[in-house]
Amino acid sequence: MAAVSVSQLNNYINTILTSNPRLTRIEVTGEASNITFHKNGHLYFTLKDAEASIGAVLYDHRRFAPDLSLKTGDEVVVKGRVQFYKKYGSGQIVVSEITHSGKGALNEKYERLRVELQEMGMFDECYKQPIPQYVKRLGVVTAPTGAAIRDIIRTARNRFPGIEIVLYPALVQGDMAPASIVKGIQILDGMGLDCIIVGRGGGSLEDLWAFNERIVAQAVFDCATPVISGVGHESDTTITDWVADLRAATPTAAAVAAVFDYEKVVRQMSADRDRLSGSIKRKIYSLREYCDNLKRVIASKNPETMLGNKKMRLTEADRHLRLLMAGKLQNMKHALSKYDAMPMWMEKKLSEARQRLQAYDTLPMKMEAKITDARFGLSMRAEHLEGLSPLLKLSQGYSLTEDAKGRVISSVASVKKGDFVRVNVKDGHIDATVDTVFEKKVPDGGENI
Repeated sequence: MAAVSVSQLNNYINTILTSNPRLTRIEVTGEASNITFHKNGHLYFTLKDAEASIGAVLYDHRRFAPDLSLKTGDEVVVKGRVQFYKKYGSGQIVVSEITHSGKGALNEKYERLRVELQEMGMFDECYKQPIPQYVKRLGVVTAPTGAAIRDIIRTARNRFPGIEIVLYPALVQGDMAPASIVKGIQILDGMGLDCIIVGRGGGSLEDLWAFNERIVAQAVFDCATPVISGVGHESDTTITDWVADLRAATPTAAAVAAVFDYEKVVRQMSADRDRLSGSIKRKIYSLREYCDNLKRVIASKNPETMLGNKKMRLTEADRHLRLLMAGKLQNMKHALSKYDAMPMWMEKKLSEARQRLQAYDTLPMKMEAKITDARFGLSMRAEHLEGLSPLLKLSQGYSLTEDAKGRVISSVASVKKGDFVRVNVKDGHIDATVDTVFEKKVPDGGENI
């Protein structure tokens, strides 16, 4: 047999791989490692088992698997085709679909259902029913044996010994469990109970899976009776927990949430009774005081009492009126006594008036004498004023000299050579200019004139 080149060998291998229909649609399970989310949007990883490994790539994982959560060590199942690189003589799986296997697959299924039901609105608070405050008839959907039912019964009866518990013995694990739980919810819902607990004790994710099924979630959502979910331990969260009207961490916590504490209620009622009794006593005391006040008011409004009071006020008013009238009469008598001397007083006033009238008879003569005296005095003053008149002096040849401002010149000291002067005479004035100023000398001790 003739030797072949590397290229020929790789071409031959590629032809075999691409022509084999099993390798173009293959499903492989293994553990993911060497995971790389490339910035170009592709996912590169290695798929391996205990003895071998092979490369894998998921192109544009953001588009085809946007919710993919993959980490090293996850067990996955990939579907795709085998691709062979002739240049490097190596092959890889081009992945078209990837899912977790085992527990990882359950987690993925749980998350898909949770998101779907949430988008449908089945978790919204507007659909949650309030748990009755005093539950007297309690339904329980769980296994008839095991710690869960024992804890629920013990806790419920410790809190309220008179509680009526109706158990539907359902399967809580296995393929038949979802249908059994749904039937139990539907039967108890038709019995007119106050509340229903759906739950079971702790276990693995696989053990609790019946409470993650869609039909169970739908039955809880459709149930007209308020439902409390108490599945597993506190760290476990199932789809039933999301849909139920109230989620309890454990079956025991569900019983606590459903059943009221009888002793606490009795204590509260006793305290309420004492408080109400005190309130009633205070109200009675207040009403008694109010009644006593009304009695006093009614007594004061009694017609006989009111008539007596009015008689007393009338008597007092009559006495007061009589006193006022007596005082008024006394004052009037005193005033009238003054009028007895009125004639004498009027006669005196008339006599005085007659005397004044007699004096007025000589008044014309006195006025005439006064007028004569006034006329004589006026004549004397007129003659004196005429003698002092400047016009009379001017008519006698005298003159009045004024300077340019109209001021009378009474001294040679008031003018100088060249000043303008006006000489006023009896029939006009003469304007002149000072040519010479003569000052008259007087002997010592005398005055210039």
